[in-house]
Amino acid sequence: MKADRQRDEMTKGSLKTCSTCRTAKPLSEFWGSGSRHDGFSNRCTTCHKARLVELDIARGKRVVASKVCRVCQTEKPCYDFRHSVSSNDGLSSWCFACSKNTLEPLEMVCNKCGKAKDAKSFVADSKRPNGRRPTCKTCHHSTTRNWYKLNPTWQIERRANLRAETLDAYGNRCNCCGESTPEFLSVDHINNDGAAHRREAKLSGGSRFYEWLKKHGFPKDRFQLLCYNCNFAKGRYGECPHVKIRKLSAA
Repeated sequence: MKADRQRDEMTKGSLKTCSTCRTAKPLSEFWGSGSRHDGFSNRCTTCHKARLVELDIARGKRVVASKVCRVCQTEKPCYDFRHSVSSNDGLSSWCFACSKNTLEPLEMVCNKCGKAKDAKSFVADSKRPNGRRPTCKTCHHSTTRNWYKLNPTWQIERRANLRAETLDAYGNRCNCCGESTPEFLSVDHINNDGAAHRREAKLSGGSRFYEWLKKHGFPKDRFQLLCYNCNFAKGRYGECPHVKIRKLSAA
């Protein structure tokens, strides 16, 4: 407690020069660091966040470095936006400042049932001005269930079409033995880094993996088509027997 009070007193009116932008700023603009003699990081928070964004972009974890806020129409760095799974770029449409300034209504009227309900009874949506969809959760879930009853094979057809599109993008043939039967084909990680890629991209396989490939333009440098036999042999023994046979024939 005494150390915290001493640190608070030290931050009042004190300045420090950022090692990146070379600008003297208040200590409140720096993150704490126990390894520094003054207890603060060498980089200001703005430069530190910008550096983290550069590293994330280099590792493929972020799509954009900046974005225009839907409310204030100001282009801001990506770290000024919340993460959003539903957005294509992984960021919310509103910046932090606009999200704080916009108050959520206490009560709303559902556009389906016409009943006035508490705002928390409506589906959350970060893209809406008030942060909620105009349909209450009860009506939304009912509509969704009815739609799936009328379209029971929609999910199966969607996954089948996505798989067919993926196979077509990679040539519809095994890159090792030439097998072309669709049921026998699978997507292979050329560099044998499938587990690391799934952890990095937070994928569970199946249609999510196909969606990731489509979103990134079906990259050919890291992925190829192999039949299940060739794929298993490559992963289990390090090399498919077909490759060994070709090497002996060439010799």
